[in-house]
Amino acid sequence: GTLEGFTHEFVAHGKLTTGQGNLVLENLAMAKDSTADDYNWAGVLTAQQFNIGAFLGVKEIGRITGTANMIGYGTDVPSIVATMNANFSSFEYNNYNYSNITVSEGSLAKEVFDGTVRVHDPNIELENKGFVDFINPDDPKLDFWAHIENADFSKLGFVDTSMRLIVSTDMRFAMHGNDIDNLDGSISLSELHFSKKDKQYHLNEMTLISTREKNQRHLFFGSDFLNVNLDGEFQLLKLPEAITDVMTAYIP
Repeated sequence: GTLEGFTHEFVAHGKLTTGQGNLVLENLAMAKDSTADDYNWAGVLTAQQFNIGAFLGVKEIGRITGTANMIGYGTDVPSIVATMNANFSSFEYNNYNYSNITVSEGSLAKEVFDGTVRVHDPNIELENKGFVDFINPDDPKLDFWAHIENADFSKLGFVDTSMRLIVSTDMRFAMHGNDIDNLDGSISLSELHFSKKDKQYHLNEMTLISTREKNQRHLFFGSDFLNVNLDGEFQLLKLPEAITDVMTAYIP
């Protein structure tokens, strides 16, 4: 990389190549006045197949490729405060590679991200507003609202491909946990439209609440037509398939 300027004010360019992918830094302007404890900075960061999941310690997340325009303060990762707007051509989650992702009005502070994410992928249209909190890596928190259109849960890897499950809905998601199968919290869906094996279904409201006490999970499932309480051990990735099996059995 290159560095131009002085210790209190300079512009940097560089590329970090690792086994987890590449990071390219362009026009990073950093400045520090005599009264400040750290640097103010602004620049462009490009990720090239960077394994952000390994960096964050989240196994469901994989590699990411894209460019972010960032403005921030601080050089120590845990204390960085920054805002960003970004475009990503690819992002891996749950073994599926999402494409055409934009981040607007994003903010990052002490491992908490808050902002709006839009996805225009062949298998999902998504607008998501909310935050993700990784301050405690053993118990990250996710709290967001989302509008989803034509999400093909089969191709996205959430249900068996034979189901051909396609979903459109408004979602309120508030959960915490470091693994897909130990998440606790609630998911609320409204104006849920879905098709299973080409048959169409509709629900006005649906709620799923998951809690854990004394190593046992408690689930509450509520909807227009059915309320169910369950106690035991469940794999959350299997729930979309199980829930749609129940709904298609009871919805006319």
